Amino acid sequence: MNECTLLEKAKQGEPGAFDALVRPHQERLYKLALVLSRSHEDAEDILQDTLIRAYKSLQAFRGECAFATWLTRILLNVTRNKLRSEQRLHLRLRLMWMSALGKSNDPGERLDRHERREFLRRALVGLPSHYREPLVMFHYQNMSYQEIADVLQVPVGTVRSRLAKGRRLLQRALLALGYPVEND
Repeated sequence: MNECTLLEKAKQGEPGAFDALVRPHQERLYKLALVLSRSHEDAEDILQDTLIRAYKSLQAFRGECAFATWLTRILLNVTRNKLRSEQRLHLRLRLMWMSALGKSNDPGERLDRHERREFLRRALVGLPSHYREPLVMFHYQNMSYQEIADVLQVPVGTVRSRLAKGRRLLQRALLALGYPVEND
């Protein structure tokens, strides 16, 4: 069955048509997501989000470009959004971490700082060690990616991936504890 026929069948909701339509593109899309994200785990998430968005937007596809081009545009948008979201989360957690470790003689600020440290401690304790350790080394000890990679004896890409996933897990843990970390 050709792509045009599959596209029409997928738009009509025929079972299996969308899967058959995107299957030939998945490996190429995954490889692109991997290059852009530098992490297998993130690449899988990006590909999954891309396919979900493509499925939900399928009726809007008018054929003004090749289907592969349309899928690639969606993947690039998903990747950009993911990276922006991770950068904002990184900044918020970094600021929280710095404020929890700061110094002040003001009793109110000391109490706030103690509360933030306690939230961080409780949230970190619940994380798997392979996410907790790089977070602590990066945020608390100000170690570089390369230094963390050397200590943990893993590639720098693994450190980046664990930090990104660790930040997301830490954000969820803080929210579950009632700490108001914005959710993207």
